[in-house]
Amino acid sequence: MSTDGKVPKSFRAWLEMAASPAILFYALPWLMILLVAGTVAQKDLGLYAAQHLYFSSWILWWGPFPLPGAYSTLGVITLCLAAKFVLYSPWRVHQAGIILTHLGVLVLLIGGLITAFSQKEGYMLLGEGQSSALVSDYHERVLYIEQGGKTVAGIPFGTLKTGEAVSAALPFTITPRTICRNCQPAPAPKADDRHGLAREISLQSAPPEQSDEANLSGLSFAIAGAGDQDGEYLVMEEIPHHPQITIGKKIYSISLSRAQTALPFAIELKNFERVLHPGTEMASGFSSDVIVRDGAVEWPYQIRMNEPLRYKAYTFYQASFSLRPDGEYSVLSVVRNKGRIFPYLGGALIFVGLLLHIFIRLTKMKKEAA
Repeated sequence: MSTDGKVPKSFRAWLEMAASPAILFYALPWLMILLVAGTVAQKDLGLYAAQHLYFSSWILWWGPFPLPGAYSTLGVITLCLAAKFVLYSPWRVHQAGIILTHLGVLVLLIGGLITAFSQKEGYMLLGEGQSSALVSDYHERVLYIEQGGKTVAGIPFGTLKTGEAVSAALPFTITPRTICRNCQPAPAPKADDRHGLAREISLQSAPPEQSDEANLSGLSFAIAGAGDQDGEYLVMEEIPHHPQITIGKKIYSISLSRAQTALPFAIELKNFERVLHPGTEMASGFSSDVIVRDGAVEWPYQIRMNEPLRYKAYTFYQASFSLRPDGEYSVLSVVRNKGRIFPYLGGALIFVGLLLHIFIRLTKMKKEAA
């Protein structure tokens, strides 16, 4: 295969097409439009919905017309810059600073794409003396069916459909009747086939909150195949009432809660401290004294605002706190990001590249002056 310089001709044609300045000419303004539109839309859609519609999508549907989303736009920009880097970089020693700087920008973009697809966020709610190795998801909810303390089925809330029976190996059937991402309780109609909490309230959909984690999801459903226990039941987040269905000697408990992910270690909260602004009930800062337990190894650490705990690809931030009747609870934001090294690496490359470029330019100017 013949070559032109260092790049095969058959491949160079594709690179030249990808490196066209026209791509950036159209892609960058479109990215700015997406950023502005997504920011404005947060007022009506909420942060979570606007983020997924404008910032975390490959395709943005404008009526029946598909438009490029933020993922596809950033992918095109990254491909364009990579092609320009390969084809048109000045591969000379005295241009090493510029090459490193451009490489650093590419590393930042690639790291951003990796972070977008790999980052997982959640939270831990801990009271003093409590220990946990479970992280609750901010957004995903799951309908859990447990028997004998073990989960026999976990159905993602987003897959439930009104009137469609839940697909699970159970001795009875569960058919959703009312599904709401954010529920508003209402008085329940009198009916003999309503059981438990469903006798007292019914569910109505409410407008979504600005923050998806503030939404209170709920589900009413019909049970069939359980004899005199057949009828309508109801579950909601953060409500301890869990319907129970008895089949023979087995008791099945049904609940709706946040999806949870197990950590390879545990966190115990020893002490939570909240500092208030003088004369007010407004917190000026808060911190959590925790103990990390990983097998036989354990050590103390203090998590404070802007001073997170980093361990095994997980980062724990002091996000907020919750005041409950049984005391204060610390809310730790938990982030797992496989691409967290890329911002440091990209920033270091840009910094070294700029320093090297300045050094080379000053050296050249001194030689010319001499």
